[in-house]
Amino acid sequence: IDLSLQVVTANLKAPEVTSEVGVKYGVISLNATNKVDLTKPKVDLTLRLSANKDRFGLSVAANIKDDNVTGSASASYKVAESLKLGVDLNRKNRPDMGNQSENLIMFELKGTFP
Repeated sequence: IDLSLQVVTANLKAPEVTSEVGVKYGVISLNATNKVDLTKPKVDLTLRLSANKDRFGLSVAANIKDDNVTGSASASYKVAESLKLGVDLNRKNRPDMGNQSENLIMFELKGTFP
């Protein structure tokens, strides 16, 4: 089991502090990220669970920011050393659209070609 803790801040008087905790066991990893704005009491917490085995990768995440909950999922397959296929699904609220939910899907083909 690998355990890591990271706290990031620009300086000692920074108004925002970001912390991250990660646990990894074999091919599965679990990460939690929290952002704290010291000038106003807000919540910004992300939880991500991912697994990578050989050529396959899977990941799901949830984010809580104030009263909004968003989520995402992704999957990938490494076809060759220089070619990777992937799909990402995202659900989020759009403040510019009266907080209506928006669902996005993105297909990815990533590679290095001569």
